[in-house]
Amino acid sequence: MSGEYRNNHYVPVWYQKRFVPNPDSDYELFYLNLNPPVFFDSKGKAHTGKAIRKLGFRHCFTEKDLYTINFQGVESKIIEQYFFGEIDKKRRLAVEQCANFSHPWNGSDFFKDLLLYTCQII
Repeated sequence: MSGEYRNNHYVPVWYQKRFVPNPDSDYELFYLNLNPPVFFDSKGKAHTGKAIRKLGFRHCFTEKDLYTINFQGVESKIIEQYFFGEIDKKRRLAVEQCANFSHPWNGSDFFKDLLLYTCQII
């Protein structure tokens, strides 16, 4: 199975960028590891690794094969590729339109796509 669609984001990169003041120049987030690694020095003394690190968007809020289906030894990435791919396209626009909403309303119908996004994250 190819490496494509293996590193699944449960928080899309476009959404992560909304939490950075200037996503065009700052490509990292402060990321808290609730279970930082433990290292042992040459004397056997335990040292805890850094709990807070700066990581690029690509490495934040991901899990390997989160949406991969394995049925009787046959793996499929169709859920990530087609289902979430389509939702991500629509919800990004819906979130942007909602964030930039102004009165009078321009008539665009983003509510349906925003509802799909909201239902997915619940």
